[in-house]
Amino acid sequence: IAAGAALGGWPDIGLRAPLYAGMLGSSYALGLWLARPGDEPLAAWRRPFLVAGALGLGVLLFACSFQEMWKTEWNWVSSSGGIAGPALSIAIVLSLSAGSCIAGVRLLKKGQPGRGLLACTPLLIVTGWAAGLDHENAFAIMLVVNFYAVAVGVTICVRNAIRGDLGTANAGLLLALAVLTARFFDANIDFVVRGVGFIVLGAVFLAMNLWMLRRRGEVRS
Repeated sequence: IAAGAALGGWPDIGLRAPLYAGMLGSSYALGLWLARPGDEPLAAWRRPFLVAGALGLGVLLFACSFQEMWKTEWNWVSSSGGIAGPALSIAIVLSLSAGSCIAGVRLLKKGQPGRGLLACTPLLIVTGWAAGLDHENAFAIMLVVNFYAVAVGVTICVRNAIRGDLGTANAGLLLALAVLTARFFDANIDFVVRGVGFIVLGAVFLAMNLWMLRRRGEVRS
């Protein structure tokens, strides 16, 4: 949270989203590293780095699913440090993002697509930031982020639903439904169609939870 205030002295080159992605990705990667294989499952409050990183990346993906996030005015030369200020800022962002992306690639190789894609979020955000140099790319970047966010949410939901982890599965499902709901309200479609779509998404959420609860044996068929 304090990073937002600290950015006041940074060059205005649209680095807020990449910086948050790098910080949250690093937190998530650290949390994954601390949760060693074979350890007993811990409650969420005992995994602060993992939980804060995962939730933060999910919120960031949702925020970046709007086109306005990718229309940034670029100012490559700061008033005090010339080009050195932006160069140092970019180096910090890339350093923070590297660890998370490495962890994400390893998770993908291990057959954990949900966690792997989430950990690779900083790569997506940094790439989108670079492509946003041309404002005409804003819509395309938005589409890619939307598809990526839905893919992350669905893979996390499906994998954890099979494992019986209802809380994590719901978090993934909420991310996917939040992005889809936002696009329903953004789209230039009839109000009735929006309402029906919203009801359908809610029904999907309830049906998925019922299926997961039955799978866990908490609800009898």
